[in-house]
Amino acid sequence: MNKIVKTALTLLFIVAFCFFFNKWATRDRSQVNALVKSLSQSDPDFLQRFNQGAADIENTSKSMTDYISGIASDYIGVTVNKVTVNSDYSTDDAYDHIVLIDCTWDVKNSKTSTKSMLCMYSDDLAASIASDHPDVNEISIFWDVPYLNMSAKNSYTCSDGKAYISDVIY
Repeated sequence: MNKIVKTALTLLFIVAFCFFFNKWATRDRSQVNALVKSLSQSDPDFLQRFNQGAADIENTSKSMTDYISGIASDYIGVTVNKVTVNSDYSTDDAYDHIVLIDCTWDVKNSKTSTKSMLCMYSDDLAASIASDHPDVNEISIFWDVPYLNMSAKNSYTCSDGKAYISDVIY
């Protein structure tokens, strides 16, 4: 096949994919809206409970941000940029959470030393969260290292008050 035909087929595939994805997303959104409308009509307290759940997540997120910032204040060169707390829908418990932490490491070090420090800080932070917050099932800590122009991620699965490394990317 020549280059023009391959390009045309690729563009056709992309257009078809976007069309079908948009149809699927629109259908899915309308089904969710219909479900919410149906639930709110059959259960007048549904929206209040739904909104209360959102408020609970927001309060949990604020307290978790304060907690994590307090721990990270002991770490040299670490800035906590953002903490996101999401509900963990993979469990039956409505109060289980996944915590995403976005940090910056702003110390001029070698790549090897930086990796060692980030692993140490990530392990300590994850262990602290797991022992003090049994409702957290997963933790992902994202690192930005401007000096070395690199990023990193450490992920943990929490169980029985302990954090276990599930993924490390440098």
